Amino acid sequence: MYNKLTLIAILVAGICISISGCSCGDDSTDNGTGTGTGTGTGTSTGTGEMNTFTDFTAPVSCVVFSPDGKKALAGSDDTSLRYYDLVEGKCLMTFSGHTDYVNSVCITPDGNYAVSSGKDMTIRYWKIADGKLIRTMTGHENTVISIALSPDGLYVLSGSQDKLVKYWKLSAGQCILTYKDESGPVNSVDVSHDGYYSLVARGTNFYLHKTVDGSKIRDYKGHNDKITCVKFSHDGKYAVSCGMDGGVRYWRIDDAVCLHIMDDHQGGVLGVEISSDGKRILSGSYDNTLKYWDTDGSLIRTFTEHTSEVNAVDISPDNQFALSGGKDDKLIYWKLY
Repeated sequence: MYNKLTLIAILVAGICISISGCSCGDDSTDNGTGTGTGTGTGTSTGTGEMNTFTDFTAPVSCVVFSPDGKKALAGSDDTSLRYYDLVEGKCLMTFSGHTDYVNSVCITPDGNYAVSSGKDMTIRYWKIADGKLIRTMTGHENTVISIALSPDGLYVLSGSQDKLVKYWKLSAGQCILTYKDESGPVNSVDVSHDGYYSLVARGTNFYLHKTVDGSKIRDYKGHNDKITCVKFSHDGKYAVSCGMDGGVRYWRIDDAVCLHIMDDHQGGVLGVEISSDGKRILSGSYDNTLKYWDTDGSLIRTFTEHTSEVNAVDISPDNQFALSGGKDDKLIYWKLY
């Protein structure tokens, strides 16, 4: 087993560590709680700067960094969520409670709570320290594809295949607003970092709404196939979208102008994220790769360790690392530079 200093030294040297067999204890599906700690073991493969976690038994569908960038939460088609210490290579907790695929995960800004959604049509609110399920929110009538937290972590926006977008107060488990637009199934949602605006992707378009009342402000058109993910930049002035047409598009929010189209992927693009400084974009695709872009549209780097489609990506708060989840059941922790 690697200790903390050894792992840091290996990361700096750019060596790949494959961490498997993480013991997370006994899972409980009766009361929606999670328990377990464990240590990962691994060997150097020398193929790049990353750690690979192989605890899931089905595709990894969603990933997110903790606010300090040292931990990660991932959800899977095996119905579980797993919480990792990225430096130590440990699975700290397994969350059990969903009864079908997990599609989206978030961590509150204080790092103490997690929110997840899934094919079981629910949104679940968890305490990270002990894996306890605080409450389950129901109201959607189909898969809840995407969720996004308000910047204070007190509310969550959800988008579903039932065509509805709902805004929930987490402390009460109550839906306080349903957007009136029901033009098609929702593929992705995001909330701006000031909380005032939200993005909602439906079909080949996405839309800017006021978060507090759901009113639609602007349409963004250009993709030729279904949009799979849409994200605000941290300053709220730009957005990035990706879709099954294989394109990644960088937009100006104020006038819905597409500034750059990045189309080097050889298949549909399933996940996208913008760095916190607004300078870089990360995307993951059906072509098994992640691509790291400048916002001027130029390709910086391609990551090729996944052996099947990449479902989800995230960039660490310090913009130095990335996460990806794949259909190959892997969660991979990457060094971007």
